[in-house]
Amino acid sequence: MAGDIPKGPVLLGLFFNRRGAMFGFDARIALAIFGGLSIVMGAVLYYAIKQTKATTLIGEFESLALGYTHLVVDVKRDAWIAQMLANPGWDGWNGPYTRLESTTTHPFYPAGVMSIDQYSDADWTNGTGVAASVSNCWNWVRLGGLNVETLKDADLIVDSTLDGDKGKLRFNDTHPDPNTPIAGWYQISPCLDGPI
Repeated sequence: MAGDIPKGPVLLGLFFNRRGAMFGFDARIALAIFGGLSIVMGAVLYYAIKQTKATTLIGEFESLALGYTHLVVDVKRDAWIAQMLANPGWDGWNGPYTRLESTTTHPFYPAGVMSIDQYSDADWTNGTGVAASVSNCWNWVRLGGLNVETLKDADLIVDSTLDGDKGKLRFNDTHPDPNTPIAGWYQISPCLDGPI
């Protein structure tokens, strides 16, 4: 009859013959291995992306610092970032000293501004630079619109320590909102003429 429940050997055959019910044991092991590998690869990929962002940021800082250094060597005076792109009429200017098309915003970090600032190299407080003096004046390239986590990763690479108030890379590492873009400063060279 159509509604009868199988009995005897037919019933046992349903429990022991599971061909269509699930994968075999070997397939389950393979799935577990692939699942474990995907978790490991995801973690490796995440770390690689973080390192790439930090390395890219350091490269941008160093590119601007190198261009500024060439400008100062050529014109023998301190300058602002605008003079890296356009000659203000100075003797010896042999630029442009940057590959960027604008010196107000950076194409990778458009939310912030770029500048050359002059500060002391004494320890800062919460990303606030110490005013430059005649005896302690350094040029710093500033990039705004940066992610604080990327700055922290870059600081570990540049200064081998995580402290936004010391070293060659400075920023506010105590900012309350990690999603708010902040500025970072990269030390270039001592001022030639004192603060300008």
